[in-house]
Amino acid sequence: MTDDGKYLNVNEAKVDFTLTEDEENNQIILDVACYKHLDTSLLDVDVQPTHVKVVLKGKVLQLVLMEEVSPDQSTAQRSQTTGHLVITMPKVKQIVKAVPAKKPTCHSKGDQLQKKETTNNHQNNRTHGGTLEVDPSAAKEVDLMVTKDKTSSIGPYQNRRKEFIERPNSEDFIDDPDVPPLI
Repeated sequence: MTDDGKYLNVNEAKVDFTLTEDEENNQIILDVACYKHLDTSLLDVDVQPTHVKVVLKGKVLQLVLMEEVSPDQSTAQRSQTTGHLVITMPKVKQIVKAVPAKKPTCHSKGDQLQKKETTNNHQNNRTHGGTLEVDPSAAKEVDLMVTKDKTSSIGPYQNRRKEFIERPNSEDFIDDPDVPPLI
């Protein structure tokens, strides 16, 4: 800690560690490569909102965190196979992610009524343990046929010439044998 109250990054124990930010779960994960046969009683973990401190056999590993974390919800686990100490620290600022809504596409009023009936049937089947049924109106909207275009299989650097269509010669054409054919 400095004179003005800021914490510094310290690795007296000279252990390998990885500090990663998990965006999906909105948390910061610290993986400390402890010695496999180190007794757990020789480890001490202190998680604060702005920094984390791990004491290994009296030597300090202290890291300043990028964002504030919740110390009460943080967990520390030790791997039995590798001996690594994994500390998961949930962030204080929760990120709200919007889930894109699926918009139903209907072409006529009859389709809308049919979709409402099928969704009601699906909801009833879920509550009563029914079977899975395919909506027949979905088959009208989605084309499941896979087609392969001849031009899509040709790469960008391959020859893209069109097929040669030979046309008939004009009436006054004279074939000169000294001229080589064009390819």
